[in-house]
Amino acid sequence: MFLKTKILDNALKSFFDEEEISELKQVLSAGSIYRTTKKQDKQRSFKANGESQVDLLVNYAQLKFTKQKQAEFLFYFGEDLIAQGEFEYAVKIYYRIMKITARKNELENLRAYSFLILGDIFSRQAKWKESINYTKRAKKIFEKEKDYKGCSRCENLLGTIYGDKSEIKKTKLHFEKSLSYLDAKTDFNLIGTVEINLGIINSIQGLLDDALIYYKRALTKFERFNDNRRIGELRNNLGIFFINKGDYVSALNEFDISISVYNKAEFLPTLAISYLGKSYIYALRKDYIFANAFVEKSMTICEKINDRLSIAELNKIKGIIQRDQKNYSVAEKYFRKSLKINIELDNKMNQAETYFELGFLYLEMKNLTKALDNWKRSLLYYKKINNALMTSKIQQLIKNNQPEN
Repeated sequence: MFLKTKILDNALKSFFDEEEISELKQVLSAGSIYRTTKKQDKQRSFKANGESQVDLLVNYAQLKFTKQKQAEFLFYFGEDLIAQGEFEYAVKIYYRIMKITARKNELENLRAYSFLILGDIFSRQAKWKESINYTKRAKKIFEKEKDYKGCSRCENLLGTIYGDKSEIKKTKLHFEKSLSYLDAKTDFNLIGTVEINLGIINSIQGLLDDALIYYKRALTKFERFNDNRRIGELRNNLGIFFINKGDYVSALNEFDISISVYNKAEFLPTLAISYLGKSYIYALRKDYIFANAFVEKSMTICEKINDRLSIAELNKIKGIIQRDQKNYSVAEKYFRKSLKINIELDNKMNQAETYFELGFLYLEMKNLTKALDNWKRSLLYYKKINNALMTSKIQQLIKNNQPEN
């Protein structure tokens, strides 16, 4: 992999002098590191596994730094790997930090934030058990140290996890608890992050006016501090908001802004979500060339970072495209694949959305029994989360398509 991003460049300048950076570039180019061993008065080569520049950089830092400085550098390096979507390498980096910081009181805070980041990585891969475990371990340390911002971040992540699992009540409780740790006068950025998530939850429940209020509050905060990564995330959610409103022109505009911001911020994982959003709009507009193009752009990233929730969503979009082109058997396979992943990941919201689309597929296939069965399955979820908009819509579909006696 080619390690050249603004995040990494800034990290190198913060930890190495110009001579060391020059030496490091030679190391990365040569593919090996040499050092004198303690037991032998000679040099031996430390070659990276699989010629990985990541391994080389980590080994170089080990040669140059104390344990504490190693851990600090690796922490920033891990953030760079996450931005590039290199989750597998990032996990290894944070495991290494955990090893370095074990039983070192002065490094407890760094250890806690490493736990939190691992929780975030695993949540993106829908590894719920691991994600919750690491997040709770982080919070335990933050509570002991009275790091209330750290506690807030943990509660916000737990809210996100339960949101992805479609457990709305738990989600709201965690977001509210996250806010309770924060100071409205100083913690603008963190409050904005939670407000984005509250906007998402209100949008899921069909409370679009309330969702927009939260999004606007958050946007004001992020623009004040020029936080491109969060602005991109928010613009992406505004795109989804406008899809739900049926305003596809505004939705595309928001996704384009989001993509532009993510490219500037060099943050790959969420870029896939913006591509996904654009593919969905083009599918709804029956512009299948662009829809398929953005599906493939998104799928390439999602497969790299193992974002299974988004992969399920992309299969649903492929199903919509094939259904609209009358390729019913192919469409059914994509919808079933999406449903299978969402059932495995226990994401009930995405299951409901897929059942909804399957209903239209079976209606077109003249199988009214299956159409009604899938709509009823979808309806159960929307009733459970009190989404009046979707509940009314599906009830009307069921009523209008009752078989004649």
